[in-house]
Amino acid sequence: MEVIARDRAQAYAEGARHGAPAATQVADRFHLLQNLAEALTQVCTTHATALDAVNAAGCQLPVSLPDGTVAVPVPPPPTPPPEQERAARRAAHRQATYATVWALHRQGWTVRAIAGQVGRSCRTIERYL
Repeated sequence: MEVIARDRAQAYAEGARHGAPAATQVADRFHLLQNLAEALTQVCTTHATALDAVNAAGCQLPVSLPDGTVAVPVPPPPTPPPEQERAARRAAHRQATYATVWALHRQGWTVRAIAGQVGRSCRTIERYL
């Protein structure tokens, strides 16, 4: 029995058929894995919607805990895009500055002193107040 190890090129397959028609052709390990990866990519691409549904359903299955209670996994909240995150941080910073301005004003600080303390202009402090 003859065995020919070859890569995936059509020319090699044809040459092996002509040169040794009775031989068994075997792709080498690299090419077997390459064929498998291509097949898996095609299957996952073709059935992406169904696979996502199966994954989502699996995440919702209840889990029995050792104390006898049952818990349902809760997916993490979606992470906001970086722009929204930055905008939220800036808004929180402005709100904190605003609260500080009013706290200092209630303590009797002058507009100029508050401006120096929080690092804003006198005009901004006047607008806040």
